Amino acid sequence: MYSMAVPLTRTEPKPILHSKRILSSGELPDGVDAEQMARVMQAMSQPLSPPETLEVIDEMAEIGFLPKPIQSELKQCMLLLPAAASALGMGMAMLKPVIPKLREARDE
Repeated sequence: MYSMAVPLTRTEPKPILHSKRILSSGELPDGVDAEQMARVMQAMSQPLSPPETLEVIDEMAEIGFLPKPIQSELKQCMLLLPAAASALGMGMAMLKPVIPKLREARDE
């Protein structure tokens, strides 16, 4: 019996490039506010619960930011792939603080 295994080669990770410069581990890219980054990190560490995620999805559809077909797809995704609920909860947790600003922009 023949083995089709490919020998593994070790590659060094590539540095993250932004604005044509290498970022050190403690440096934020240009235009990224430390407060914004803290909110993103908090959203990732504390995803919304499935009912909260559905509320945000519905609210975003209500204000017209999320098309109705996408709203339906996201809800189906949560039902058919329960493991996706956490990732969707993270994403919606990042978007939830923006909803009041979206409402204001829509009303203007």
